[in-house]
Amino acid sequence: PFVELPKQFPALTQYFAPRFDQGRDDAALRLDGKSYTKGISLHSRTEITYRVPAKSRKFLALAGIDDSVGSEGHVTVKISGDGKELYS
Repeated sequence: PFVELPKQFPALTQYFAPRFDQGRDDAALRLDGKSYTKGISLHSRTEITYRVPAKSRKFLALAGIDDSVGSEGHVTVKISGDGKELYS
């Protein structure tokens, strides 16, 4: 989230941590009715850095709001690389 959480609250730290290959509440990742076995689920107001290997030629990603959130969610996706914004 936007603020760094104190270490004395490990439950909050775990709650806001990225979840790999699972959605909210340990359920499957679902976008527009389709389940995904691989992916990263982020809580709201989270920024994540993903380092692409130097020799990579392409980065392909699908971003969206998990079906379990319904119409409650709002997302802004920005992708930066080599010091510049590549997508917003």
